[in-house]
Amino acid sequence: MNKNQKIKAAVYTLTHADKVMVKRDGSVEVRGGFFYRHGMNSELFSHQVVGKLPGAKVIGGYGVGYGEVWRPWPKDSYWWVIVRIADLEPLFEAVEGLMIQVGTTWEEVYEEMVHNWS
Repeated sequence: MNKNQKIKAAVYTLTHADKVMVKRDGSVEVRGGFFYRHGMNSELFSHQVVGKLPGAKVIGGYGVGYGEVWRPWPKDSYWWVIVRIADLEPLFEAVEGLMIQVGTTWEEVYEEMVHNWS
């Protein structure tokens, strides 16, 4: 498993995001899909994501590094946030603690993520 796959698996595990993309500059885009908003918005989504990822900071600050893409049904609508995680070790340690509790491996976490996204 390469570093980007491990980052994706870790972010997915902690946020249950609908999509995680690691960009060339090292930033991570996290997306969460919605059909109805139910009081949620892109700012709340960005706070939730950052709160679940140790050491994550929104790139450009709040109001710049997150947003919403709304599309009429049947297309997908989603909130997105772009974060930078300065130190990956606390992120990986948080996920490894969960993996020990449930008895799984990085490869199994990654395969579950791929399966859920397909």
